[in-house]
Amino acid sequence: MTACTTTTARVLRSWIRFGKRSISGERPCGSRSPKCKRSLCPRLPTNSMETATAIGMVVLGYLSGSILTCQLIGRKIGVDLYRVGTRNPGAANLYRNGGRIYGIIGFVLDAAKGVIPVFLANGVLGLSPWVAALVGIAAIAGHDWPLYFKFHGGRGLSTSIGVTAYLLFQPFLIALLVGTFVGLIARGIPAIRGYAIPIGGAAGFLVMLIISTYTGEPAPLVFYVFAASVVGLIRNLPPFLRLVREWEKTYVSPRL
Repeated sequence: MTACTTTTARVLRSWIRFGKRSISGERPCGSRSPKCKRSLCPRLPTNSMETATAIGMVVLGYLSGSILTCQLIGRKIGVDLYRVGTRNPGAANLYRNGGRIYGIIGFVLDAAKGVIPVFLANGVLGLSPWVAALVGIAAIAGHDWPLYFKFHGGRGLSTSIGVTAYLLFQPFLIALLVGTFVGLIARGIPAIRGYAIPIGGAAGFLVMLIISTYTGEPAPLVFYVFAASVVGLIRNLPPFLRLVREWEKTYVSPRL
């Protein structure tokens, strides 16, 4: 019992340190300039062993992300997410077609498969924040283009939420509120109701990008937000293009 409590406390302390920008693996730059008070100089891999470990963790992040937990849950309950609803093997589709409980479980597991390798890289192995950022991006990319499912994956929102909440917890809360608000508005508009989740996710990441850029977050975290936004944009581009075509067909073409 005592060992379990100690381990839990360590995990929580590691999480809180990320929110305060005291990321393990970073060292004070030694400068007395005001700018250096808001940022820390990341420690990059310094030897072949550490470099190999970093590469291994990035690969592990991708392989972890490639496990489509929602699709596996769907198979267990007789629902093929590739054939029902939005045909997206993600938590939202499982929630709608498999039930609330299974959808929530799928969301938690999708988020965890991104958090776990990032925590192992930075919180356990003490690798640099740059490595942690790359591991997080690899996990998201793994969900979007999974090795085990012929590179046909989900949109990566649940995994992105997990990694972002771990790396940037305080800004994430603001982005979550904005994204949820925008998603609820989109849900109330019939023409874009089916795209409420990706629209809310895009709004949330836009807020994250603005906050991380203009509030002095460490460079590795700014890089993570930017790269994760690019990955999300690439993966969600087809749904947004379909939305534009449907919008034109419904509201523009009849007026011409």
